[in-house]
Amino acid sequence: MIPTAIPSPASFIMRIDPRARLVVGFVSTLILAVAVQWRAVALGLLLAVGLCAAARIPWGGLRARLIGVNVFLLMLPVVLPWSVPGAPLWSAGGWVYSREGLELAMIIVLKGNAIILLLSALIGTIDAASLAHALEHLRLPRKLVHLLIFTVRYLEVLHEEAQRLYRAARVRGFEAGAARHTYHTLSRLLGMLLVRSVDRSERILAAMKARGYCGRFYLLNHFHWSSRDGMFCVAALVVCMALAWMEWQ
Repeated sequence: MIPTAIPSPASFIMRIDPRARLVVGFVSTLILAVAVQWRAVALGLLLAVGLCAAARIPWGGLRARLIGVNVFLLMLPVVLPWSVPGAPLWSAGGWVYSREGLELAMIIVLKGNAIILLLSALIGTIDAASLAHALEHLRLPRKLVHLLIFTVRYLEVLHEEAQRLYRAARVRGFEAGAARHTYHTLSRLLGMLLVRSVDRSERILAAMKARGYCGRFYLLNHFHWSSRDGMFCVAALVVCMALAWMEWQ
């Protein structure tokens, strides 16, 4: 299961137009992704924490996301300094653990956490329907938008189907282990899940066509740009320019 972090409906971020949040999230994430200066990364992390506080994201869901990311990111300070040349902190068997490598690893760790917090505050607070609506307004390909909608909608359905198949196998005496029989059984379960997914998708498509689906979704309510959204974009632009100046000045 993917952990969710549902913000308070009364939060400031929730009142910002999803189109503005998408654009700001993309630009700020792009700048942070290429940043290598401590000042820029620290400011980006501080900005991300502030946005999460403004979005009032519950700590439980946010913590689950950060733990999942940092399980991999915190491996970098262990392995990366051995492959980056620089001033040695210590050595073992001809291998040098460098100061420059450790600094680079820590910058990557901070950037990763900043980007996760930033996306959680700006984009993770948008529900699937509004996200797809905003992406279509931003002129993304309609097929890609529809693919996103159906993926989000049916991930839980596929997860439940996989759980049913696995429980059925357990009832018949299946026990997972490092054996050829286990791999053979799991491959069969995966194949059955794919077959059932294709069959379900055909039934869903037939049901949608019976209800008049012709390749697009029609919406009754559309976004309305306000002065608050404009001020948010201006403030975000100023912060992004500050990040860029710290990085490239």
